[in-house]
Amino acid sequence: MNLEDTIRACMKKYPRLFLDRWEVLNYLFCTLHCDHKWKDGELVGTIDTIYKQDTPLFAEQIIELIKFREKLWGQAFYIYPLGKKYSNLFNFPKNIKTDWLKGIIETIKFILLNMNENDDVYMEVSKGELEEYYLDTLNNYNKFLN
Repeated sequence: MNLEDTIRACMKKYPRLFLDRWEVLNYLFCTLHCDHKWKDGELVGTIDTIYKQDTPLFAEQIIELIKFREKLWGQAFYIYPLGKKYSNLFNFPKNIKTDWLKGIIETIKFILLNMNENDDVYMEVSKGELEEYYLDTLNNYNKFLN
C-alpha cells in the first residue's frame, strides 16, 4: 500500500490515535512500538491496539482531545524520542519506494521545525545530527529521482 493510502487507513480506522497526518507519520517512522515493518520498499503491518474505533470523532471530541494533549505535552502533538536502532526513520531499505522516502523527509522536516530545546535531551539523536541526516536523506532522494 502506498504512503497516502496507509495514512488515510490509519486515520479512518483509529481516529482516537491519529487525529492528523503528523500523528500517523510519527507512529510509522519514529515509534519504538510500530507494528509496521519494511517489506519491498514499503511499511506494511497492522496496528495492535485496544483503541480501534471505526466511528469518526465529532468536532467537539477532537477539540477535547487536542486540549488534553496540550495539557499533557504542552503542545497539540508529541514527538517520539528518536532512536537510531529501532526507528523506521533511520532504518529504511535501499529499495524504498519514492512516496515512503518523501514521507521520511516530511517527518524529519516537521520534527526539526517543531522541536523545542528540551526534546533532544531524551532523544538518541541530537537536533544537529537530525539536520545532517535530513540533508543526506534529501540528497539521496534527489539522486533517487535522477
